Formats: sequence, C-alpha cells, structure tokens
Amino acid sequence: MKRLLHQLYETDQARWKYFCNALLISLIPTVILAVIVLLVMPGKSQPIKMPVIFLYFCLILIGPWIETVMMWPILSLLNRIMSKTITVAFASAVVWALIHSLSSPARGLVLWWPFLVFSICFIEWEKKSLNKAIVITAYIHMYHNLIAFVFIMLTQYLVSP
Repeated sequence: MKRLLHQLYETDQARWKYFCNALLISLIPTVILAVIVLLVMPGKSQPIKMPVIFLYFCLILIGPWIETVMMWPILSLLNRIMSKTITVAFASAVVWALIHSLSSPARGLVLWWPFLVFSICFIEWEKKSLNKAIVITAYIHMYHNLIAFVFIMLTQYLVSP
C-alpha cells in the first residue's frame, strides 16, 4: 500500500500520467472495498433516491468541486495539528467518510479510501499551487464519481427490479 500511495507524491510527472495513476489508485481499492462491504453488510447500503439528472449533477459536475474546495480548510487545519502528509490525509479521509456515512454507514466505509487519495493529491499539488491542487484533485474526483455513477445506474436501474 505504501508503494501504491507513493506514486501520489510524484507531482513532477506529466499531469495526464498523474491523473491516470491517481484515478486507478482511487478506483481499484474502492471497488474491492465496496464488494467486501456488500458481502459483510448485505442490504446496508441505501439506494440513492433522486432523479438521475440530479444525481449526475451532484456526483459528477458539482459535488467534486464543492468537496475539493471544502477540503482546503480541513487539510489546512489538520496540517496545523499533524506534521506528516499521510497522517493529515488519513485524518481528512476519516472526516469525509464520517460526512458521507450520514446518508449510509456502508457508503462511509467505502469512501474513506478515495478521500485518502484525494487528500494526498491535494496536499502534494498545493505545494506547487492552490489552483493546481483544486483542479487536479477535483478532476480525479469527478472521473472517480463518473465511474461510480455508471455502477449506480447499472445496479439500481438495470439490475434491480
């Protein structure tokens, strides 16, 4: 895991390569976590009940930008209390998992991993510029959510009765 996360500290690589690596690092473990949570806690994941277009706007177009901007003060505060990037990122991920678990505890268990990734991305890119931190982190979050959106649509609207 340490080796996997280490790639998120490498902000000198091409942005498209960083983006692809970070997206895979956030997605693959999240899918594994989701499967484990579904197997351990069957029926505990609440279906998302809102119109598809609203869900699309919230998950993909608006939510990642709002959450990324909200991440900035949370990370700034945690940076004053803790010194290591991984510790700050882990604490941030726990905060975001708790926030997301308000709608469904199972969702919070699954989402701590991508928020760990997003937090590390933000912290590392903020060393170059705040603008890069927000834009790159938000785009990784958007594409992560786009893939989640496709899975939600497949499971809720095609597979479920």
